[in-house]
Amino acid sequence: CQVTGTASTVGIGSDMDGAALAPGIRGVEDWSRVVVDGLTKSGFSDEAIADIAGRNLLRLFGEIR
Repeated sequence: CQVTGTASTVGIGSDMDGAALAPGIRGVEDWSRVVVDGLTKSGFSDEAIADIAGRNLLRLFGEIR
């Protein structure tokens, strides 16, 4: 796997409806604990996490609107 780009070009989505969830994950209510806490522990800045967690998607929707 080769990663290109920056946190300003990444977004995370999921399909929790009917998906087999990992142990300890009940649903979308655990999203921030798993994703945001994981990114924080990996050293991502608050700005990068905000981009990845949804700001990039909102920016994209604004650009294509």
